[in-house]
Amino acid sequence: MKAQEMAAMLTRDVADSLVRTVQAMPAEKQTWKPLDVGRNAHDMVVECAAANFFVADALSHREIPQVDPHKRDELRAQADTMDKALPLLRESVERLIRAQENFPDEFLPQTVTLPFGPGLTRSFAWVMMIGYWNMAYHLGQINYIQTLYGDMDMH
Repeated sequence: MKAQEMAAMLTRDVADSLVRTVQAMPAEKQTWKPLDVGRNAHDMVVECAAANFFVADALSHREIPQVDPHKRDELRAQADTMDKALPLLRESVERLIRAQENFPDEFLPQTVTLPFGPGLTRSFAWVMMIGYWNMAYHLGQINYIQTLYGDMDMH
């Protein structure tokens, strides 16, 4: 299996798990913040969509796009409910998967500098997995939130 196929498969699998898990949450818990200071599931879903769009653009243009500090706020306003956020997430996942599947082999080892930290230089093969990693990370956070309100089931 090619790296692009593996990335697309993992991306779809974790996105499906993320959607299924969020949909299992009661509506009032989707925006609940642990201790009133943590992040809520809705915010994490919107962040995942933003990250997926970012990576899809990076792969499609084979360069790291400029980070727009207002983009996430725009997405939050556009997807101000979970009923709006989940379709946005799905759209971002489909765009990311298309970009992963169509990414040329010869550019996989090419390195780029990411805007997430000083001197963070990685290959496009690594960049291809950012969306997957981010969704898996937030899926774990959402699972933890669920345990805090008593939901111990795997979704």
